[in-house]
Amino acid sequence: MHAQADRRSLAGTVDLSRAIPFARGGRRLCFVDPSRKDRGIKVRRPDYTLADQRRSKAAWKRLRPLVRFDDNRQDEHILRRLGQVRGEAAFAHVARQFGFVPTSLGMGLSVELIRDGDGEISRTLESYLTIHGYSPECQAAVETFCDHLFTYRVPTRKIMLCNVLVQEDVDGQIRRLVLIDDFGTTNYYPFFLRTDASQQRKVLRKVDDFVARIHGFIAGDVMPSAVSLLD
Repeated sequence: MHAQADRRSLAGTVDLSRAIPFARGGRRLCFVDPSRKDRGIKVRRPDYTLADQRRSKAAWKRLRPLVRFDDNRQDEHILRRLGQVRGEAAFAHVARQFGFVPTSLGMGLSVELIRDGDGEISRTLESYLTIHGYSPECQAAVETFCDHLFTYRVPTRKIMLCNVLVQEDVDGQIRRLVLIDDFGTTNYYPFFLRTDASQQRKVLRKVDDFVARIHGFIAGDVMPSAVSLLD
């Protein structure tokens, strides 16, 4: 109790000043919630601001307001809407979100932390493929994962191998694949206002591209990502 209290101020701010992130992306850091080992907290990297992100885009995209470049806000919105529209079953292969929490590094998004049967944080699909290759077991898990995204019409951008986790049982058998990032759409028109057929076509293109990316990675045509879990 005392250790947890020390990690949060009286105002409820999570102190991450001495915490070490378990994963680092191009725009965000991921920490284990000091008071909830089954949850993570995503915060923006302090060395890469929303203004920096906007400056890196094409001229027409730089006309968007800064809030449109906030990945946490997009994730929270998309996953909240996914639950409202599709129900709890949609999260069988999608990491849940639990809203925003104030931290010493700015506002963070509380998310489901995917762990294996032995309690370790699950490895990325990219890491799994590097170690085990595209085994029949993994192929079956990928097929189930893609079917789920299509059935529940989960809105995604480009699905990167580093943003899909392979959750394993304590004996090393694959339990499921879980999407932890890449939510949303690159289009202006809101995904959930599209017709069912339009949503399905869009998701199908994304999962087909994802499977092609797996084969390209195995063949050495797709380079490893700079996004990684940290030791």
